[in-house]
Amino acid sequence: MTKAVGNVNGELNEHLSARSWSDLAEVDQAMRDLDGTPNKARLGANALIGTSMALVRALAASVAAEGHSTGLGDEGGFAPKLAEPEEVLQVIVNAIDDAGYPTGRQGVGIALDPAASEFFSDGGYKVNGQQLSSDDMIARYAAMIDAFPIWSIEDGLGEQEPTGWQRLTAELGDRVQLVGDDKFCTSQLPSSAAATLAGCEQAAGRDGERERRSRRRPPGVRRLAGRSAPGHRRAAGTALPGR
Repeated sequence: MTKAVGNVNGELNEHLSARSWSDLAEVDQAMRDLDGTPNKARLGANALIGTSMALVRALAASVAAEGHSTGLGDEGGFAPKLAEPEEVLQVIVNAIDDAGYPTGRQGVGIALDPAASEFFSDGGYKVNGQQLSSDDMIARYAAMIDAFPIWSIEDGLGEQEPTGWQRLTAELGDRVQLVGDDKFCTSQLPSSAAATLAGCEQAAGRDGERERRSRRRPPGVRRLAGRSAPGHRRAAGTALPGR
């Protein structure tokens, strides 16, 4: 253990302090390269793993110092303490930029799954203390699409609002992929029929059923049911705060 501490305070510290690093994965690889053995025998696994864990904790402390929680949210996702949906999207875009990837159709896109049924009550949507109508939500999504590389919105409105879905599709259907899950997967109608009534582009299927619709799909979208947008190499997902 004394040897591991010496390696951390000595060779590892000197190597890692000599330059800046773009991300933790790069740091981990640099430490493995510095060790130069297949089993971390020269510097010691305790030294390398301990240093990596310390860096992760330091990063988490830095995030917390900015007022962001590092707890877990719905379905195991990280849940920074952010008030507005736009703040969440900005953090995601910053992370994409920090990782060295471009955003947009030639890079990384964002797929939203607000699950709006979960924060629909009293005829509207509760988002960070605000009561929003379906038209307010549609306008908010439109502004988000203008500002961020969003290519897909799943369950953007609640299952209680079929006419709202029709307006959502009319306003945004030519700009992004729109997917219905909460509403259509529990409907007594076949998914395709429910999607037609609500004006949605796609019903996400479960229990072996997957019915796809390409009605009013955005220009260039080739694959509505998948997780990659046209020209995007990968996609990031998020949900609205307030669920």
